[in-house]
Amino acid sequence: MRADRFFFKYCVYLPATWIRGQNVAGHLARLRRYERIAPAERRKLQEARLSRLLQAARAGVPEYSRRLARLHADSLSIQDLATIPTLTKQEVRDRREDLQYRPRPRFIVAKTTGGSTGEPVTIHKTHTAMAWELAATWRGYAWAGVHIGDLQARFWGVPLSAAGRRTARLTDFVCHRRRFSAFDFDRNSFVQYDQQLREKPPDYFYGYVSMIAELARWYTDTGRRLDQPPGAVITTSEVLSPDDRKAIEAAFGCRVFNEYG
Repeated sequence: MRADRFFFKYCVYLPATWIRGQNVAGHLARLRRYERIAPAERRKLQEARLSRLLQAARAGVPEYSRRLARLHADSLSIQDLATIPTLTKQEVRDRREDLQYRPRPRFIVAKTTGGSTGEPVTIHKTHTAMAWELAATWRGYAWAGVHIGDLQARFWGVPLSAAGRRTARLTDFVCHRRRFSAFDFDRNSFVQYDQQLREKPPDYFYGYVSMIAELARWYTDTGRRLDQPPGAVITTSEVLSPDDRKAIEAAFGCRVFNEYG
């Protein structure tokens, strides 16, 4: 393993998650083991966990106590999910208190969606739930050849406040990533971006489809090529069109993996 990958994985990122009460490494190992089990065994495991989840929701979440009242949560199968009434984003906002598990866990974190539909939603998660989410994300990234400790070029927003920028810099350090503004830029900015990408080549790109596609077309239009292209590009937050995928893959010579939707 490359020295910087080892350092950021074992000396920075994983210790930071442990401090936050998030056993990302342990959950990631479990998810990888699940990949190797037989399909029938995996389905049995899924149904058992679904049943436990629904029982917990019916017992501790007022809204689901009502929605699941007529269902036998101890014997539900995956096919029965279609019979459970769905929630709209507006209902999540309007019935926030009734959708909280009771008694409310002591330590929770707020997560807000990107609002790509114009309707951002905030939900609360326990540290354990966050750890599972992060582990599942890293498991998915591994399918793209990306692993904890890899250097990320992040095409994302840059906070406006000084406090926000300090927090972003700390988070970027822990996650081993370099941030490139996806909003305050023009084609002249790409010359500077190109220089930074060459000075310290990232292992992968991550960010908004529109931003990365615009950068890709700039490389193609100017006839430039990165000496060390990324191993993968992971796009998010916007719909990835076939034309954008083609432009990105042609410019950077790697596959595009879309996590949006």
